[in-house]
Amino acid sequence: MTPPTNNPNQHQPAPVSPAWCLNEMDQMVSAERLLELLWEESSRPTLRWLRTQQKRRAIPFTRIGRRVWFTPSQVLANFQTRKQVRVDPRSKLTSIRPVRAGVIAPGIDSQPVS
Repeated sequence: MTPPTNNPNQHQPAPVSPAWCLNEMDQMVSAERLLELLWEESSRPTLRWLRTQQKRRAIPFTRIGRRVWFTPSQVLANFQTRKQVRVDPRSKLTSIRPVRAGVIAPGIDSQPVS
């Protein structure tokens, strides 16, 4: 094996990008940091909610040993692809129907706006 030379004309491989060069959205982060990155403090869900989503496998995560890591960009992409609306079965809303212009939904007492 020959020692490396400092000849500028010799092709050298590009250095491997360390983790600190990556955007924080592409790094693996803890659950607490994920909540800080993706939600404002006033609308941030709880850690318990995030762990429930993790247990349901509703969001992507990586387990390394006993620790669990999240990649914020993957979690955000997952949320953007899910087009799911859940209706509480206890609610009085039984069906959702499109509303035509000028037609008032049942139970509303006001007159249609022209």
